[in-house]
Amino acid sequence: MFINFGTSLYFHGQPEGSKSSGYPGPFTQKYGAPEVHDWEQRSRSSDIFSLGCVYIEILAQLEPALFPKGDSILEEPYHQHIVDLQRILREAEPEDPHLKPVLACCIEMIHGAKESRIKAVDLARTLASASNAALDATVFFCKDCIAEGIRELDPTGEWTFKNRNWSTSLNAMMRRVFVNALPSEAPVEPS
Repeated sequence: MFINFGTSLYFHGQPEGSKSSGYPGPFTQKYGAPEVHDWEQRSRSSDIFSLGCVYIEILAQLEPALFPKGDSILEEPYHQHIVDLQRILREAEPEDPHLKPVLACCIEMIHGAKESRIKAVDLARTLASASNAALDATVFFCKDCIAEGIRELDPTGEWTFKNRNWSTSLNAMMRRVFVNALPSEAPVEPS
């Protein structure tokens, strides 16, 4: 089951999305934020935690040295190993140096305290500013993604999106981060 995204019940026009508490309904235990496991108030920040867990799983495939085979840390719920995961990511020297900003973002996404997690807009800004347009570099946001997702930075400092909510746009754009980072011989399934 992989349905963590949306446990905060985001509604357009509410700056922090909706907040909900109590029994969260079915969710993926492995990726659930601490507050989801504890049936506490959830918000967009809970989705950010889950997204960070998914990015860590992808990074573990792109950079196998991060989590050697036999290391069980990725087999258990992430909220039980936040400090260890952050330490591993902080100390990591990825083979592909262009992934360093993604590691840094993951650290910020999986804080135990929801108030300490990076905001979606800051995540998008960080990855956009880390993009490199050089021919041999990993590009985190391509022109198509930006045209389809991020429209502009409005005067309040919030990203506005075309025809999507924040998590859908960010996920669509980030899919390309990891597809671009895969070795060319790796098969890529169409999305």
